[in-house]
Amino acid sequence: PIGANVFDESLRCLAWGGRILVLGFLGGGPSTPRTNYLLIKGLEVIGVRLGGVTEQQPEIGRENMRKLVELASQGKLRPRISYRFPLERAADAVQAVIDRKVIGKAVLVG
Repeated sequence: PIGANVFDESLRCLAWGGRILVLGFLGGGPSTPRTNYLLIKGLEVIGVRLGGVTEQQPEIGRENMRKLVELASQGKLRPRISYRFPLERAADAVQAVIDRKVIGKAVLVG
């Protein structure tokens, strides 16, 4: 979920025993879960930070990277690239991200 409103809506939509993974705070900061939903519906809220896995369990991080490289070499990863900028327009790429024009990735090519 992105933002507090979507987080609350997601809690209401989850079936009994559901789970929400918190990946970050893109929508403006941390959300406070309504604990009554958690209790009544037996829900779980789990924080996920891939960097944390790599730091705490480097062997898992290495294996994840190996698998990602393998998938990429097989052409199975298809990132959504909404903008391509020549290297000399790197500042424009950063501004597009700041202005929230980018959906997926902005890529520098050169």
